[in-house]
Formats: sequence, C-alpha cells, structure tokens
Amino acid sequence: MLNWFTNIFLAFMGIYFLFSSIGEFNEHREIMNNGKIAIVNPLGQYLETTRTTKKLFITTSETKSFKSDISFLDENENMVTIRNRSIPKDVLNKFMGGEVVTIKYLPNNTLNNKFPSEGSGASTFFWMGVAALALLYVLVRFDRKKAEDS
Repeated sequence: MLNWFTNIFLAFMGIYFLFSSIGEFNEHREIMNNGKIAIVNPLGQYLETTRTTKKLFITTSETKSFKSDISFLDENENMVTIRNRSIPKDVLNKFMGGEVVTIKYLPNNTLNNKFPSEGSGASTFFWMGVAALALLYVLVRFDRKKAEDS
C-alpha cells in the first residue's frame, strides 16, 4: 500500500507545477505585450559556469551558463541594475560582437524583464506537473491492482 504522504506530495507537486505554468505564461505574455524596451549597457565582466554530466567516466553533456550584472535606463531615465542576471548565449554573443542589446521590462516592476530571445518557461512547468500527476495515477493504479490480487 502506498504511503499517503507520497500520494499527497505527488498531487500537490502536480497541481503546483500546473498552476506555476499558468503564472509563468501570464508573466511572459504581460512582458511581451506591455513591456517597455530599453538598451542594455555593455557588460563589464561575466561569470561562466560549466556543468558536466558524466556516465561511466564518459562525458555525456556539458552545459554552460553565463551570469552578469546588467544595467539599463528605464522610461524615467533612472538607472536600473540587476545583479547576477542569467545571460543567454546569443545575447552574450551580441555583447561580444559590439551589437546593441535590448531588454523588455515592466515599468511598474523592472525586475520582471526578458531579453527578446528568451522564451517562457511555462511548458517546462506544465510537463513537470503532468509527469507528477501521471506518476501518481500509475502508482495508485498499481497499488489498487496489487490489493485486488491479494
């Protein structure tokens, strides 16, 4: 018999991820529809982090992420600085190439911002929620079938 805690935990996580996907989608849509565009000041320096995954002493994947402090002028000519912001690879390449980089932000909350190439993380949250609820369904069904066979 499945532990009741496991059932409640999986149900909670599934519902949490599904609602998080809705929130992430709405936030992304609001930034894309109502966001103001600003030019990001050139990066002074950035931090590159490499994450390597190995299986049986063989490198299977290597993921690089880039972080930096970014700054831009908002619509009221106030300097906005965001510390330790994740920088997508294509945006970093634009910075390195000397191109102008823009960012979309919400005027009432400049911390809500996205580079034009950044997508919404809603689909990731959605599929995590579906996976948690599907696992709950499979485990409960397996547990009931096991109980019926006994």
